[in-house]
Amino acid sequence: MRTEQPRKSDPTIPVSASSEVRPGDLVTIHYTSKNRDGGIFETSQNRRPLRFEAGRDGVVEGLSEAVIGMRPGDCKCVEIAPERGFGLRDASLELTIPRSMLPDRMDEGDQLTVSIGEREVDVWVRQIGSKTAVIDANHPLAGETLFVDVQLVATERPAR
Repeated sequence: MRTEQPRKSDPTIPVSASSEVRPGDLVTIHYTSKNRDGGIFETSQNRRPLRFEAGRDGVVEGLSEAVIGMRPGDCKCVEIAPERGFGLRDASLELTIPRSMLPDRMDEGDQLTVSIGEREVDVWVRQIGSKTAVIDANHPLAGETLFVDVQLVATERPAR
Protein backbone atom coordinates (compact mmCIF):
# COMPACT_ATOMS: atom_id res chain seq x y z
CA MET A 1 0.00 0.00 0.00
CA ARG A 2 1.32 3.31 -0.91
CA THR A 3 1.23 6.31 1.40
CA GLU A 4 0.83 9.90 0.39
CA GLN A 5 2.59 12.28 2.73
CA PRO A 6 0.92 15.59 3.50
CA ARG A 7 2.60 18.68 2.15
CA LYS A 8 4.85 20.34 4.73
CA SER A 9 2.97 23.62 4.39
CA ASP A 10 -0.41 22.10 5.32
CA PRO A 11 -0.95 22.86 9.01
CA THR A 12 -2.93 20.27 10.95
CA ILE A 13 -4.34 20.07 14.43
CA PRO A 14 -4.73 16.92 16.54
CA VAL A 15 -8.30 15.69 16.93
CA SER A 16 -9.67 14.56 20.29
CA ALA A 17 -10.09 10.82 20.90
CA SER A 18 -13.88 11.24 20.92
CA SER A 19 -13.99 12.85 17.48
CA GLU A 20 -14.82 10.73 14.42
CA VAL A 21 -12.66 10.74 11.30
CA ARG A 22 -14.02 12.92 8.49
CA PRO A 23 -13.01 12.92 4.82
CA GLY A 24 -9.80 14.90 4.42
CA ASP A 25 -8.51 14.16 7.94
CA LEU A 26 -4.93 12.90 8.11
CA VAL A 27 -5.09 9.48 9.77
CA THR A 28 -2.42 7.20 11.17
CA ILE A 29 -3.24 3.49 11.25
CA HIS A 30 -1.71 0.12 11.91
CA TYR A 31 -3.03 -2.53 9.55
CA THR A 32 -2.69 -6.16 8.60
CA SER A 33 -3.84 -7.16 5.10
CA LYS A 34 -4.89 -10.75 4.44
CA ASN A 35 -6.23 -12.80 1.57
CA ARG A 36 -9.42 -14.86 1.73
CA ASP A 37 -7.51 -17.80 3.27
CA GLY A 38 -6.17 -15.60 6.08
CA GLY A 39 -2.62 -15.44 4.70
CA ILE A 40 -0.94 -12.15 5.61
CA PHE A 41 0.60 -10.35 2.65
CA GLU A 42 1.34 -6.98 4.26
CA THR A 43 1.37 -5.47 7.74
CA SER A 44 2.56 -2.33 9.48
CA GLN A 45 3.16 -4.17 12.76
CA ASN A 46 6.76 -3.84 13.97
CA ARG A 47 7.30 -0.78 11.77
CA ARG A 48 5.96 2.74 11.34
CA PRO A 49 2.19 3.04 10.97
CA LEU A 50 0.65 4.18 7.70
CA ARG A 51 -0.48 7.82 7.26
CA PHE A 52 -2.91 9.05 4.62
CA GLU A 53 -5.85 11.38 4.04
CA ALA A 54 -9.17 9.69 4.77
CA GLY A 55 -11.50 9.45 1.79
CA ARG A 56 -8.80 10.52 -0.68
CA ASP A 57 -6.33 8.87 -3.06
CA GLY A 58 -3.09 7.53 -1.61
CA VAL A 59 -4.25 4.07 -0.54
CA VAL A 60 -6.85 1.69 -1.95
CA GLU A 61 -10.33 3.22 -1.98
CA GLY A 62 -11.87 0.63 0.35
CA LEU A 63 -9.32 1.35 3.09
CA SER A 64 -9.41 5.12 2.61
CA GLU A 65 -13.19 5.12 3.08
CA ALA A 66 -13.23 2.50 5.87
CA VAL A 67 -11.55 4.80 8.41
CA ILE A 68 -14.26 7.46 8.07
CA GLY A 69 -16.32 7.41 11.26
CA MET A 70 -13.64 5.67 13.31
CA ARG A 71 -12.17 7.20 16.48
CA PRO A 72 -8.55 6.91 17.71
CA GLY A 73 -8.18 3.52 19.39
CA ASP A 74 -10.95 1.89 17.32
CA CYS A 75 -10.20 -1.41 15.56
CA LYS A 76 -12.15 -3.16 12.84
CA CYS A 77 -11.82 -5.72 10.08
CA VAL A 78 -12.70 -4.42 6.62
CA GLU A 79 -13.61 -6.58 3.63
CA ILE A 80 -12.56 -4.79 0.43
CA ALA A 81 -14.01 -5.95 -2.90
CA PRO A 82 -11.61 -6.00 -5.87
CA GLU A 83 -13.29 -2.94 -7.42
CA ARG A 84 -12.39 -0.91 -4.32
CA GLY A 85 -9.00 -2.57 -3.83
CA PHE A 86 -6.53 -3.27 -6.63
CA GLY A 87 -9.14 -3.57 -9.36
CA LEU A 88 -10.50 -6.43 -11.40
CA ARG A 89 -8.15 -8.56 -13.49
CA ASP A 90 -7.88 -7.40 -17.09
CA ALA A 91 -6.91 -10.23 -19.46
CA SER A 92 -5.72 -7.69 -22.04
CA LEU A 93 -2.86 -6.80 -19.66
CA GLU A 94 -1.37 -10.31 -20.00
CA LEU A 95 1.02 -10.90 -22.87
CA THR A 96 2.74 -14.05 -24.12
CA ILE A 97 6.29 -13.32 -25.25
CA PRO A 98 9.26 -15.39 -26.42
CA ARG A 99 11.11 -16.66 -23.35
CA SER A 100 14.32 -15.24 -24.84
CA MET A 101 12.96 -11.71 -24.21
CA LEU A 102 13.16 -12.24 -20.43
CA PRO A 103 16.37 -11.33 -18.62
CA ASP A 104 18.43 -14.28 -17.38
CA ARG A 105 17.48 -15.82 -14.04
CA MET A 106 13.86 -14.66 -14.05
CA ASP A 107 11.41 -16.85 -12.15
CA GLU A 108 7.63 -16.97 -12.03
CA GLY A 109 6.42 -14.19 -9.70
CA ASP A 110 9.39 -11.91 -10.39
CA GLN A 111 8.73 -8.29 -11.29
CA LEU A 112 10.42 -6.26 -14.00
CA THR A 113 9.93 -2.93 -15.71
CA VAL A 114 9.31 -2.89 -19.45
CA SER A 115 9.15 0.00 -21.89
CA ILE A 116 6.03 0.40 -24.00
CA GLY A 117 6.64 3.31 -26.31
CA GLU A 118 7.82 6.11 -24.03
CA ARG A 119 6.10 4.65 -20.97
CA GLU A 120 7.61 2.31 -18.38
CA VAL A 121 5.29 -0.32 -16.91
CA ASP A 122 5.84 -2.78 -14.05
CA VAL A 123 4.94 -6.34 -15.02
CA TRP A 124 5.06 -9.67 -13.25
CA VAL A 125 6.21 -12.94 -14.76
CA ARG A 126 3.18 -15.22 -14.47
CA GLN A 127 4.39 -18.26 -16.35
CA ILE A 128 7.61 -19.51 -17.90
CA GLY A 129 7.48 -22.28 -20.48
CA SER A 130 10.20 -23.83 -22.59
CA LYS A 131 9.71 -21.34 -25.45
CA THR A 132 7.35 -18.65 -24.15
CA ALA A 133 6.60 -16.66 -21.02
CA VAL A 134 3.50 -14.81 -19.85
CA ILE A 135 3.98 -11.33 -18.39
CA ASP A 136 1.17 -9.51 -16.64
CA ALA A 137 0.67 -5.77 -15.97
CA ASN A 138 -2.23 -6.40 -13.56
CA HIS A 139 -1.42 -5.73 -9.92
CA PRO A 140 -0.70 -9.12 -8.27
CA LEU A 141 -3.77 -8.59 -6.04
CA ALA A 142 -6.10 -7.55 -8.86
CA GLY A 143 -9.32 -9.54 -8.66
CA GLU A 144 -8.74 -10.46 -5.01
CA THR A 145 -10.99 -9.58 -2.09
CA LEU A 146 -8.85 -8.08 0.67
CA PHE A 147 -9.40 -8.42 4.40
CA VAL A 148 -7.74 -5.66 6.40
CA ASP A 149 -7.53 -5.40 10.18
CA VAL A 150 -7.33 -1.67 10.95
CA GLN A 151 -6.40 0.09 14.19
CA LEU A 152 -6.79 3.87 14.12
CA VAL A 153 -3.81 5.30 16.00
CA ALA A 154 -4.30 9.04 15.52
CA THR A 155 -6.21 11.67 13.56
CA GLU A 156 -5.27 15.20 12.57
CA ARG A 157 -7.57 17.69 10.90
CA PRO A 158 -6.37 20.29 8.39
CA ALA A 159 -6.46 23.75 9.94
CA ARG A 160 -9.20 25.83 8.34
